[in-house]
This record gives sequence, structure tokens and C-alpha cells, in this order.
Amino acid sequence: MYGNYSIIEGGVVDAALADLTNGAPQSFQFSDEKVKEMFNTGELWDKLKFWEEKGYLMGAGSPSGVDTDTSDLGIVQGHAYSILDVFEIDGNRLIQLRNPWGDATEWKGAWSDHSRKWTEKRKRIVYNRMEAKATDLAELGKEDGVFWMTLSDFFMNFSQLFLCRFFDQEYKEIFFESEWNVAKNTAGGCTNNTTCGQNP
Repeated sequence: MYGNYSIIEGGVVDAALADLTNGAPQSFQFSDEKVKEMFNTGELWDKLKFWEEKGYLMGAGSPSGVDTDTSDLGIVQGHAYSILDVFEIDGNRLIQLRNPWGDATEWKGAWSDHSRKWTEKRKRIVYNRMEAKATDLAELGKEDGVFWMTLSDFFMNFSQLFLCRFFDQEYKEIFFESEWNVAKNTAGGCTNNTTCGQNP
């Protein structure tokens, strides 16, 4: 981490999750034809549900830009979000996300905190789910950075999905030694920067 976490300005979410957990990172670019096909066939939804059930960590990246820019629908550009839950309500495929800035701007489209789609019955369903999962209650309508959106809106308003798998019967761990070295061309960093590979 080269000193401490305050030095980190940005980076790649799946790699950061892997560094913190020793899990296996993977990312999906929504512009990739294979990922579009996964979305169109429903395979992506099935995978999201499976990953959520397994307790894998997930995140999302919004389209490139600077994080002072926000879309008309409330999504901060060039920004990372946490995926908290994947859940279907009355046939609606929903994803719960969190802006890590907390009380910053939230999604303003369908299924947002103040959407009419949130009937008392549907609110009760998600609150019961949060309680059953023993997660903090993210109260609808509270400015906490947490919001729900449909899978379709997620795919249209974000550009990347990040995944960090944990090892179980399906995977084997392999350890190897390496080093972070500029002279040996094994240094790294965020590929958004032209100085990638020169990080001390």
C-alpha cells in the first residue's frame, strides 16, 4: 500500500478488494460484446444473484469522467459504487448500490428512494430482507447514498462491474512471490494514468 491508505487517490476496485481480502478479482466491461450478451440472455442477472448468495464482494464503476460531474439522474461520473444487494421484487430485477461518499447525491430514476414504485408492502419486503441478512437498515428516503435501481438502468448508467470471489470448494489458492519494481518493469498502478508502470 506504499505507506498508508490516505495516499491512495483512486484505482481499480476489483484489485483493491483482492488486496484487502486475498480474494480473486474480476471485472466486466459493459461495452464488451460478451457482457452485453450475458445481459440480454439473463445470464448476468443469474450470476449476480449467485455471487450475492455466495457473499462475494461486488462494486460498479460509472462512465469515465471526473467525480465532480454528476449525471442528470444522480450518478457521479468516474466514480466507484458498492453493490450491496441483488433482489427481485414482484418480477422487478433490482440492485442496491451505495455511493461511498454517504450522504452525497443518489439515483433519481425509477426505484429511487422517493419513487412511487415503493409501496408500503415493497418497503416492508426489503426491510425484512435487510433484517434477515443482518445488514444495516438503509431506510428508503434517507439521504445516505444508498439506493435501488433496476438491472436495466444499472446496465445503462454504469460501465463496469467489479467482483471479488472468495476461495471455497470451487477454487484453489496458489501462492507465488513477486515484487513491485520500476527497473524490472513489474510496477503497476491505475491504468487510467500515463504513469502506470512507474509507480514507486
